[in-house]
Amino acid sequence: MFDKFKSHYKEYKKVHNQLFDIKEVPFKYTELLLDIGGVSYNKGLYTIHTFDSSLKWARILTNYFSGFKDEILPFAYDWNGRHYCVPRRGYEDIYMFDPTDLKDYKLNDDLINFHNYTVVDGLDMFDENYFSEVLDFLKVDGLKENNCIGYKIPLFLNGNPNSLNCEVINMNDYWLTQYRINENIKHIPEGSTINYQNLLKQIKS
Repeated sequence: MFDKFKSHYKEYKKVHNQLFDIKEVPFKYTELLLDIGGVSYNKGLYTIHTFDSSLKWARILTNYFSGFKDEILPFAYDWNGRHYCVPRRGYEDIYMFDPTDLKDYKLNDDLINFHNYTVVDGLDMFDENYFSEVLDFLKVDGLKENNCIGYKIPLFLNGNPNSLNCEVINMNDYWLTQYRINENIKHIPEGSTINYQNLLKQIKS
């Protein structure tokens, strides 16, 4: 079902994927995770969730996006820490949740088309060349499970989207830090001066 995708991307790492009895889930989601759940591709460019990590990240993401509680099932994440999800029922669309701006995006696609065509023949949505550039700059060969590359100074605080501002970080920690920073600044008037280091110490204390 996902053969074109698997022939295009190179398997990098694989972790154990234990089957869970999950009720009321889309057929294509189950097929994807049964086929390649737990597999990371191209040095961590893109990783398919295991059933366990899918449920774990469904809980984490809906802590930040409460309107999606009990409505989404994550099926993959990319090197930026963005998570890709399907609705639990009713629709073919895909939702992407992005830690860099704490926003959700709706992709008018389905799981099979997304993997076999959109990310193979379509736009370079994973920005693979930039990913390789960042890995070279950070002198790392690839990403371990549950790690991503995050921005040390968030883009919404005018951090630069370049390698100098990047670091390898635990994905859960990155999401939590980004969320806490955003919560602390969202009511500050535009144009205000923010001491980022003090803010960082405050949210970690």
